[in-house]
Amino acid sequence: DLAQLARWVGAQGGSYVGTLPLLASFMDRPLEPSPYSPVSRLFWNEFYVAPCREHAGAGGNGRLVDYAAVAQRRRAVLAAEAAEFFRTADETRRAELAQFAAGQVRLADYARFRAVCDRLGTGWHAWPERLRAGDFQPGDYAPEDEQYYRYAQWQAERQLAAIGEAAGKGAAALYLDLPLGVNPDGYDAWRFCEIFADGASVGAPPDTLFTGGQDWGFRPFSPEQLRSSGYAYLIEALRQHLRHARMLRLDHIMSLFRLYWIPAGLSARDGVYVQYPANELLAVLLTESAQHGATIVGEDLGTVPRAVRHTMDRRRINRIYVVQYELDGSDDHPLNEVPRNAVASLNTHDMPPFAAFVRAGEVDDQLDLGLVDEAEAEQARAARTELVGRLERYFRVTDGERALLEALLAHLAASTARAVLVNLEDLWLERAPQNVPGTSSERPNWRRRLARTLAEIMADESIAGTLRAVHERRGRVRTRAAATTD
Repeated sequence: DLAQLARWVGAQGGSYVGTLPLLASFMDRPLEPSPYSPVSRLFWNEFYVAPCREHAGAGGNGRLVDYAAVAQRRRAVLAAEAAEFFRTADETRRAELAQFAAGQVRLADYARFRAVCDRLGTGWHAWPERLRAGDFQPGDYAPEDEQYYRYAQWQAERQLAAIGEAAGKGAAALYLDLPLGVNPDGYDAWRFCEIFADGASVGAPPDTLFTGGQDWGFRPFSPEQLRSSGYAYLIEALRQHLRHARMLRLDHIMSLFRLYWIPAGLSARDGVYVQYPANELLAVLLTESAQHGATIVGEDLGTVPRAVRHTMDRRRINRIYVVQYELDGSDDHPLNEVPRNAVASLNTHDMPPFAAFVRAGEVDDQLDLGLVDEAEAEQARAARTELVGRLERYFRVTDGERALLEALLAHLAASTARAVLVNLEDLWLERAPQNVPGTSSERPNWRRRLARTLAEIMADESIAGTLRAVHERRGRVRTRAAATTD
């Protein structure tokens, strides 16, 4: 499906297809569907591998994905495929897998780790001491599980490589996302435990929305141990992505400069910023991006010191420009200027979709969650109505949400931004968010299925027309820029 989407986007003139992280996750026990809490930043999510012979099903027709049930069905199909491979594959195909494994020095280790997780049904913190120490014996896991993980990683790599190769033949290239942290029960936190700091977690200090601060629940990297290891883990994670991505987004670019540490047992109000060796980390990042010919995008939303953005500009790391964060109070200029070195969009996965934003839909959610009271909610709704009115007057829009959406996309397309991202869901005015920050069980985060199938998206001429219009306007900007340069 991703390959098909990339071809279709390329046919509309698009250069990239962006995804949330595609990394390995716990999809059964312990279940953690968030793409920002991966088992590993070094291996792909077996859940997304397309079986060769049989479709494993999308998991019913409900609005939400039952990840555990779908993962069980998909795994059954792919595991049968893996078993057949190891039973009947000829020497040529076995040599292909062996060649892949030779280039993935941690593959066997990862596969055994996941197989032990499957056998015990727990994360590694609950394992017996011998297993926590990595002393795996044949009876500690099922051989067919270990084979499944090795085979699935090989297939994931082959399928992503095919998408990357198609980018040179008219399809859109991949714009991948590297999350900040990893699941504390996952492979990376186990295998590379020495580079993680004990007794602390990563988060954010209190702000106007999260007055108690935020605790993201994963351990921070130790600056000293990162340096003493020669940044080997970071290099591996970057190479895993840059083999296939022409553009890579780094979640929370501030992590190269400083991170908010929360000591164990204390609240997120009691954290402290810890500095990181930014110049060394940037050198690693830019060396890898140059070697792979990839563009780097740093997620720099929120409160970011001016010096950080100055460094990003100087090192040619692209920034993030999001309309919902760039609105000001002026009728003459309701939007801040789009920087040249930015990837511009209307929103992100952590924000309400455009149609919900216009109607202040997230305010109702905040009221329901107890983050604001009724008076504050009413004030926020009135402010949003006034803000949307300013946008409509500025862009001379009178025909509702769709017309304002088109006007804002045209505005971004006409800017000198490095790239413009269009959220497909905005194009049918979706109102439900993918993720509500600060919630877990309170909201079905990461579980909501697209309201339309891929076939329906590609058959919708209004969606294709909007994307082509963005592409054509971007082309005119490039033409003017070339003429100015000449």
